[in-house]
Amino acid sequence: MNSPVSGAGKEPKPDETWVTDRLALAATLEKDETRAFRMEVEPGDVIAVRVLQRNLDVALHLFGPADRERWVEDGPTGGHGLEILWFPVREGGTHRLELVRIGSAGADPRFELDIRKLADPTEAEWSRAQAQSLTREALLAGRREGRAALPTERFLEALDLWERGRYPAGKARTLDRLGDRWFRLQRLDKAVAVWKTSVEILRAEGDCALALTIQTKLARAFEEMGDLASSRGQLVDAVQFADTCPSPHWKAGTVRNLGAYHHRRNQIGIAIDQFRRSCAMFRNLGDPVEEARCLEHIAAAFLLAGKPEDGLRELAEARALWRGLDDSQPAAREQAGNLIQIGRANHQLDRLDRALAAFEEALVLVRGAQDFPTMITVLDGKGKIHRARKEFADARECYEHAIDLVERHGLPSWQAHLSLNLARTLYEEVAEGPPAPGERELLATALTLVDSALVSHRRHDSVEGLVWDYYLRGRILDRQGRHPEALEALEQAIRELAHAMPSRGILAKSFRHTRDLVFREYQQLAMAQARRTSDPSLVDRVFAVHEYQTAFGLEASLALHDIEGASAHRSAYRALQARINENEYQRVQLLLQGRNPESVAELERLVQADLLQLHQLRPTPVKLPDDAPFRRVPVPEIQRELLATNDIAMVFMLNEPRSVLWCIDREGVRMFEDLPGRARLTQLARQYAHVVGAGPMESRKRRQVQKAIQLRDALFGEAVQVMKGKHRLLLVLDDALHQVSFATLASPIDDVPVGNLGYRPLIADFEITRLPSLGAALTMVRQNRRRSPAPRIVALFGDPVYNPDDPRLVRKPVSVGPPPILNEDPTGCGIREYARLSRAAQNAEIITGLVADPDLKHRELGLDATPLRFWLSEPHRYRILHFSAHGLLHPGEEELSAIVLSLWNAEGMPSDGYLRAHDLYESYLPAELAVIGGCRTADGQWVSGEGVVGLSQHFMSAGCSRVIAGMWPMSENAAADIVSSFYRILFDRRISSTGALRAAQLDAIERAELADPFHWGVFIHHGLGAPFSLDP
Repeated sequence: MNSPVSGAGKEPKPDETWVTDRLALAATLEKDETRAFRMEVEPGDVIAVRVLQRNLDVALHLFGPADRERWVEDGPTGGHGLEILWFPVREGGTHRLELVRIGSAGADPRFELDIRKLADPTEAEWSRAQAQSLTREALLAGRREGRAALPTERFLEALDLWERGRYPAGKARTLDRLGDRWFRLQRLDKAVAVWKTSVEILRAEGDCALALTIQTKLARAFEEMGDLASSRGQLVDAVQFADTCPSPHWKAGTVRNLGAYHHRRNQIGIAIDQFRRSCAMFRNLGDPVEEARCLEHIAAAFLLAGKPEDGLRELAEARALWRGLDDSQPAAREQAGNLIQIGRANHQLDRLDRALAAFEEALVLVRGAQDFPTMITVLDGKGKIHRARKEFADARECYEHAIDLVERHGLPSWQAHLSLNLARTLYEEVAEGPPAPGERELLATALTLVDSALVSHRRHDSVEGLVWDYYLRGRILDRQGRHPEALEALEQAIRELAHAMPSRGILAKSFRHTRDLVFREYQQLAMAQARRTSDPSLVDRVFAVHEYQTAFGLEASLALHDIEGASAHRSAYRALQARINENEYQRVQLLLQGRNPESVAELERLVQADLLQLHQLRPTPVKLPDDAPFRRVPVPEIQRELLATNDIAMVFMLNEPRSVLWCIDREGVRMFEDLPGRARLTQLARQYAHVVGAGPMESRKRRQVQKAIQLRDALFGEAVQVMKGKHRLLLVLDDALHQVSFATLASPIDDVPVGNLGYRPLIADFEITRLPSLGAALTMVRQNRRRSPAPRIVALFGDPVYNPDDPRLVRKPVSVGPPPILNEDPTGCGIREYARLSRAAQNAEIITGLVADPDLKHRELGLDATPLRFWLSEPHRYRILHFSAHGLLHPGEEELSAIVLSLWNAEGMPSDGYLRAHDLYESYLPAELAVIGGCRTADGQWVSGEGVVGLSQHFMSAGCSRVIAGMWPMSENAAADIVSSFYRILFDRRISSTGALRAAQLDAIERAELADPFHWGVFIHHGLGAPFSLDP
């Protein structure tokens, strides 16, 4: 296919081809090979070049007459090829064009080349060449002048020339590159604007490949801006647009991009589903390369979800595909990538030998291909395995080799990450044993590496990088004995978290482990320094940081109720909530019927996407100052406004080597630091929670008593002296202690047994409530003081219709299935379906009968107990909200946890009866008390900074001052008896809700059938302990 080639008065060099007017050829370009071409041109000519290749990385170099390099163009992989490149000739003479092979050795070496000389270009052709030249000059100037440089004038002049050259596709490409520069400068609004215009032009021109590529960038920019709804919207639109494009490959690739978005958002189920769709498309297209890549995306999602076994299964399938490829297809880089993931999966499973073998095999592959970026990734992973095996010298060698590659091959994006990992290696090598010769030099080197990483992370505004830098810096300085500087570094890490971290929502999940680690380390080092120096101000700062860590998210959310107009967007918010509920209900129905798996998956995607948008619609929680973690705990205000004379607040902080307990009463603050360490208390708490919550059984009674005494001694110790004479405990718990029903613990005050228990429970001597934090409780007290009591007393919702054979269903369903549930065991009660709560109606009569005036009470029972009727009843006008219904705990997606109301309507049709947690968040429910009489409604995941994320917390976020909920699966009859007793006492004696619950629990202990702690210890009181008025 070669055109005639002739000289121009010179003989070509052996490695060159002379071109007169045009050359078109199909050839190969092997590893490290260069193809060169010479052309004689005059000023005013235009050189036009196009290269097409599949999965091949090439660079194009053009040299002027004096062998001075003028331009360099790097080509993308994946078969798109380089666009037509226009070079305006301003200096006549011989020009040399080089095509250079870059990238991995395994790529397909075939390419097609078309070179033309336009000796008399039209005005449009000259304008195009000028425009492309200006674009290149702008890009090169930006690279030379650094990250902050943006030669805007050159870009604008290039855009004007594209207009004159009547070449919209060229204009779109320049806009794309301008968008890249804006993105690097974090001017995301400008990047979005130019990329939007570029996509519009390319779609009109029919350039699907580049339009879809830029739209993916556009989605990433929206994601960086925090506009998740627009980000996902761009990707969904791209998938729809890809349907109109000629190549089905583009549709499959765009679906994979959508999966990658959900992967970054930790929406693992949706991500895996999208990756599988993409994988099936590539399989049907007969493209094993892309199919294998999709399988590796699925494996990465499984690894992120903590399921390495599932990840290894996908990786094995992908590896079989890579091994089956012929030599013309990618090999080394892709197989190395597969082995990297295999190594990571085995690392998660603690199979360090297998992990190391995988990384070593990958290293052999990339060395042969001279694929330096992948080689750095392999060395980084291999270094982590050596660190885990305590082979610090080998780990150092890996990181030092990787850093050397970064410096030699100009890959600066890796520098900070590798420096930090090398610093961690040096620190761990020292910290593993006693001080040794050479330790000082190692720590000094580690500190230098951390400081260099810190500069890079600061320049790139990497919050998580900065947090890790300051965290490790603090640990190194502490090891060096520079304790004040160590604390200063850790305080800066906490400030970075306080400044940048969202206090609620899905984005916060990625920070949960990091922030807990930083807070714990600061508390541990600060307490150690306080013991060394006897500095009480350090103890005050530890107390402040712990108080902030406990529930700053809830405190910020509560403050929203004081902002006028905070819910001005409520109608849009409610509409989105309704859509979430409708789609989730349909998904559950289809799931139970065992059909339409594609519809189930699509509905799940819609629900998860809408939950993301819901977070964007919410008003941002009140921003606490950056120094909020270190603000002194306002003890005088707490003593004056929160605590009654016989109250004592007990704040637990679990840490190593010892845990701490602060006790605050009207007289002052006492600190006890003789508690066991975090690991030991966590073990005791979990053991005790398992024994008590496993169900009533006489054979476990002795063990339960032993554990109750053992945990009591560990938690209270010397604090018993300040507990004497007190009547109510206000507990601020930490981590695993939330799993403990404190009412059932052995009392430290007296050993006289109660009833048939065989020991004296804590509830015999104290009323007990749990506070999310002292600050959040103080906010609740002040809000209560500012607002008038709700005009009505009690609203009750219960005895829902759960089953199609319920006699209250007048119209029987034609065909029925099991009731809608979310999983095998939705309530945690060991049942597949919801049974009717036979005592609920009777209890409703008792509770509402305690209020004489019919205008002050409201109840919805049976078919009327629905979420819609709940909202229509104006719940914000009642002081007590009571639910006699099952509870549903949704693991991993707390906002879908729910109170399960009626699942059938009067027409005999299934109905969405889930009052979900997310429905409560944006509501305003200023109730004095909410009672949720369902299984595990007090349960949830403990999150640093947020407390136990579950139904109880959502009710408090909505404004409820007190919540009573169930800790574990409960007996209906026992629960009904205790609840009815609670209400009688509350209304008859007019005492606090903590006092009424205590009295009801003590009455239960006196009854043989209810005496087991499993029955009465299930109920947990959250929130304020002070009494509230029940008078009209």
